[in-house]
Amino acid sequence: MIGEIASLWALLHSAVQDREIARREVEQLLAGVRRAQVDASSSRAAAEGSQSDLEDRLASALGRAKEAQAELTERVTELRTATDRAACLQEEVDAATASAVERRL
Repeated sequence: MIGEIASLWALLHSAVQDREIARREVEQLLAGVRRAQVDASSSRAAAEGSQSDLEDRLASALGRAKEAQAELTERVTELRTATDRAACLQEEVDAATASAVERRL
């Protein structure tokens, strides 16, 4: 059970890192879109293609960020369930230990 909890914590950490990477990528892409918008005033035709490409990449990055968030939520739920189960098992161990001690006395 401890190994499962550690594994879930590692998965959670990984999901958090994935989410952070996706967030940074979205920020970079947004900056690119903003630059493209500024450049559009001087070269509308060139900027439209560039802006469209950046918007596509932004949409893709946002999709990955949403997937990472959903995965993170799922992993948090799994971790909470495993933690609750570990607490229940610990209570059972404590009760069994107390019972064994009482029988010895």
